[in-house]
Formats: sequence, structure tokens, C-alpha cells
Amino acid sequence: NKQINLEIQVPTKFDLKLSGHNGEGIIVENINGELDISHHNDDITLIDISGSAVVNTHNGDIKVKFNSVTPETPMAFTTFNGDVDITFPASFKATFKMQSQRGEMFTDFDLNIRNSPPKRDDNEEDGVYKISLQEWTIGDANGGGAEILYKTYNGDIIIRKK
Repeated sequence: NKQINLEIQVPTKFDLKLSGHNGEGIIVENINGELDISHHNDDITLIDISGSAVVNTHNGDIKVKFNSVTPETPMAFTTFNGDVDITFPASFKATFKMQSQRGEMFTDFDLNIRNSPPKRDDNEEDGVYKISLQEWTIGDANGGGAEILYKTYNGDIIIRKK
């Protein structure tokens, strides 16, 4: 039942899969590779990374600064209670799929915004169908590319270019 803080050094070109539950958040710096990072009750910060990332926390902010991105690689950044703040190179080509129930979305990318289509659920027995809106905001940056998913319930989504 004691908290343990680990500081681990690895080569710059390195794939990581890290997870935590309580205590201190996760901080990763200067890594080039595929990152799969999760934490349950704190922040995740990735600084000066290259490659791709899938990041999830339940109660905490996500902050990521990419130096470069692996082209055409889907990524996801999700939290329930917290902000999602991601910085990409200005020339990054992607399709951003964003949803925040109780927050706002900000970006300095020039996005071609398109609405997410309504979903139709058919009931073959009586011919009745249900139409539901998915409430996703979808936008293409620099002509579009791999899908980058951002989702938070209580927080803002900030997508920056550097």
C-alpha cells in the first residue's frame, strides 16, 4: 500500500506500454515509437515525442506534444474527467473526430468540418427504426488523413499546431 515513483531511462527509439492506477501521473519525454499509455486517477503528459500514441485516463488531463507523427497511423486520446491538449506539427494531415459532453473544443488548425452522420437502427420485426445523433465533430486538417479520436466528458479538447 505504499506509493512508488519510478524513473526509467530507455533508448530514444522505443515502444512503450505503461499503466498506472493511483498516485502520481505518467510523464514520458523524448521517445520515438508507439506509445500505449493509461492511468486511472491522474494526468498523462507526453513531451517531445515522435511516432504514435493511444492515451487513456479516467480522472486526469492528457497533454501531448509531438515533434513528428507516424503518417497514416490512427490514434486516440480519451479521458472522462479532464482536458485533452494535443500539439502536432503544423503540416500534420489527419481527420480529427472529437466529442466533449461538458466542455469546449479549440484548435488553430484550419479544419474542414463535417457533421457526423445520424445512426439508423432498424427493427426488422415491425419495420420501425430509431435514428440517433452521434454528437461527434469531425474535421479534416491539411486535407485529412488517419483518424485521430479525442473524447472527454468533463473537459475541453485543445488541438494545437507548432
